[in-house]
Amino acid sequence: MLLPESKEKFLNLLDEIVGPLKYSGIILLDDQFRVIWVNRAIEYLIGIRRKDVIGRDNRQLIHDWCTILEEPEKFEHTVLSSYSDNTCIERFECHVLPGTSREEHFLEYWSVPILTGTFAGCRIEYFYDITAQKRVEQRLATQEGYLHHVFDNMLDGILIIDYDGKILKYNSVLAEMLNVGPDEIIGRNITEFLAPDYRASLRRAIQNVRMGQGCMDIYRILSRHKCEFWFEFKLTGMVYNEKDVVLVFIRDITALKEKSEFLEHIIDNIPDTIMIKDSKHRVVMVNRAYCEITGQQREDVIGKKIYRKTDEMVINKGGVVNIPELTYTDLNGNRHYVSVKKAPLVSNAGEVTHVLTVSHDITELKNKREELAAKNKELEQFTYTVSHDLKAPLLTIQGFVQLLRDDLARNDHDAVDKDLKYIENAAKKMEKLINDTLQLSRIGRVMNPPEDVAFHDIVVEALEQTRQQIESRGVEVSVSDDLPVVRVDRMKMVEVMVNLITNSVKYMGNQKQPKIEIGYMLKDGEVVLFVRDNGIGIEKNQHEKVFELFYKLDSRSDGTGAGLAIVKRIIEVHGGRIWIESKPGHGCTVFFTLPLSSKSIVS
Repeated sequence: MLLPESKEKFLNLLDEIVGPLKYSGIILLDDQFRVIWVNRAIEYLIGIRRKDVIGRDNRQLIHDWCTILEEPEKFEHTVLSSYSDNTCIERFECHVLPGTSREEHFLEYWSVPILTGTFAGCRIEYFYDITAQKRVEQRLATQEGYLHHVFDNMLDGILIIDYDGKILKYNSVLAEMLNVGPDEIIGRNITEFLAPDYRASLRRAIQNVRMGQGCMDIYRILSRHKCEFWFEFKLTGMVYNEKDVVLVFIRDITALKEKSEFLEHIIDNIPDTIMIKDSKHRVVMVNRAYCEITGQQREDVIGKKIYRKTDEMVINKGGVVNIPELTYTDLNGNRHYVSVKKAPLVSNAGEVTHVLTVSHDITELKNKREELAAKNKELEQFTYTVSHDLKAPLLTIQGFVQLLRDDLARNDHDAVDKDLKYIENAAKKMEKLINDTLQLSRIGRVMNPPEDVAFHDIVVEALEQTRQQIESRGVEVSVSDDLPVVRVDRMKMVEVMVNLITNSVKYMGNQKQPKIEIGYMLKDGEVVLFVRDNGIGIEKNQHEKVFELFYKLDSRSDGTGAGLAIVKRIIEVHGGRIWIESKPGHGCTVFFTLPLSSKSIVS
């Protein structure tokens, strides 16, 4: 497949700049989804050779190689669907399975159509290795340094003008640029060839040269055929025919500008924030992700001096600096964690001219790690509690089995009946403990889809189920009329309220006028539901323990002590919180939060 020369040159340049990356794989497709360029990281990440894929239809390639993924059908369907409707894919994770000569990788896949520039209609596919949270380590030259390097090696046109802009002399290369004949533009004003919105800028540049200052800028030129070109002008003073004039070096950067825009498009679509600063700590480039996160516009950041001690270390030592973790607060007040890599950008002379900073958001990873640590701790406590509490009835059974043997040997029927009764009770207790443990473990996995339910209806249903306990104890129950609408698993929430109401009735003590109040309150802008009683209350050091599995305030009471543990688990699965406020002799209030329905109006 042949490419235009300008595209071919740029892809070669891109291959030198982006190709060496090890952890960022990039594939460039044409408008027919054929591969026109890949970098070397693709070979490392997904095990396909570059020479084997150039020119091939990526739809077939995906079908062939995605068999190394854990979910190949899902990946293939997702990618090909985006081809059909020309949409973007962001943060699609895929798992590369290990093989005989292939390492295991967890990759983040991005696919973005190119809408403008030389490669409009093409598509970029980006594979980012998130196995060890590696990021982009390539050395990117800044646009300024990149253009200067090209300009210094592509001096095409020479023009001599006076301080009014009148053309006195030009070379044949410039004539070819403007598609004019020899001496055809002598005497004309150079501003005539510029797009109208650039003419005033060039006049100011000429006057700056007259004041003894050199100038360089980029101008848009329209040819006689109305074709648009971009030229870089370098202006300096000189003497020509014994007259002070302006010498202009002109370079055609039309292709370079399109390529630069394409490179910027790639950088802009990298999800990590990227910033490049010069050796004076001035910002020369930021990508779109940086602007979105900080809420700043590029023009507000470019040129701004931002000093960091770590940047100084990179400039002075020329090495890479890794910062495993930093924190920042976004525009909405949310706290984020990022890992940062700072790398030097070096000139041909070996001098560090710029510092590249790449920040990768690890908030989700950190939260998952903390969540896993909490779950492990919870599992450890759960395991200890279950094994401890199940051991008691088991010891009872073991003890009375021996007594049963002795009583059978003595033919003592009354003692045998008592032994069997103890064994039966212990077995029932163990069965109850096991059932409660199973119920707790299944919460979150066995849940009905959430629905919008008036919390008042949940309370009414729970009161109906606990009517016998309430009436037998003579408890007065009051319920708020304006309870909110919540989005929950109705059945599970009825179970929560039954447990809370039953507990309140159970621990009324000798209260002569037992009362239970069910309502809600606004606290710090949040709707908090509560069940309040005037019973015996709970010591402060027991407020957390009552939610532990099999924990009982009164060891002689009925039940296994799993009720509040189950309640807490149901509330947390719904994304809520639950806590107790109580003093001995002053009753107890159980507070909890739940997701509200959009139908809820709480003032």
